[in-house]
Amino acid sequence: MKETQSKHFTIMSKSVIGSLHIQNNKCNQDSIKVWKSSSEDVQSCIVSIADGHGSKKSFRSKIGSQLAVHIVEQVLHSELLKKNHTFSLSYIKQMIEEKLPIKITSRWNETVKRHFQQTPFTMEELQTLSDDEKELLKSRPEIAYGTTLLSVIITESFVVYLQLGDGDIIVLTQDSELIRPIQKDSRLIANETTSLSSKKAWMEIQISFTTLVGKLPKMIFICTDGYSNSFISEMEFLQSVKDYNDILGHEGPSYIEDNIETWLNDISRNGSGDDTTVAIVYCS
Repeated sequence: MKETQSKHFTIMSKSVIGSLHIQNNKCNQDSIKVWKSSSEDVQSCIVSIADGHGSKKSFRSKIGSQLAVHIVEQVLHSELLKKNHTFSLSYIKQMIEEKLPIKITSRWNETVKRHFQQTPFTMEELQTLSDDEKELLKSRPEIAYGTTLLSVIITESFVVYLQLGDGDIIVLTQDSELIRPIQKDSRLIANETTSLSSKKAWMEIQISFTTLVGKLPKMIFICTDGYSNSFISEMEFLQSVKDYNDILGHEGPSYIEDNIETWLNDISRNGSGDDTTVAIVYCS
């Protein structure tokens, strides 16, 4: 469990391998990266989670998810955080909505292409694929690296929520209301999801920009679908988010730090069996 504290918020994150992946001798396909500013005067953070597809033809999706969370941090630093105090909020909002998706997806594709050129697919990686799947990867090797992406960026003046593919971002407001800053994509059913490896992936990225007036939300909860799919209903899933806030209020972050790995392993084993990753931004 990783815990990062600041003047305004505490960030906790944990990723566990799914019980089904353990049985099938697979690695954890999820990746997570947390960055927090070191300045006491300007508080900002980036929390990103990527869920590699782990399907037969996406056999390098762990690499794809690792690249995704690193690239988001790089792009946001160069394109957003350094310019935060230079431009108006309206300009920043426009830049984020119009340019950020293209920057992230193009950088990811470029990095994946370099990785593939340096490390071509092996016979072992391709041996379980059909001839049609092998032909597809010849023209589109990025499919082997396919991954979703969730990111939350907090600055002193605004919050950005970014999502590509499945997973959940839930905000608990100061009025104790649970909201989704980005609504669920109705197209994402069963195991289908949009991806960084999709054609024109930049058009699939959803972004919500919120200016900060007064306090931050009480809590921001970010998770891969391995977590939310482990509950029998949306209501039960949302109640679990409230439960984390109650625990934080009564027991504090250290209690979650001591127990969350056990909780997530139990949730995966009794639920989806998938890799399960959670990040909590607690704005105490």
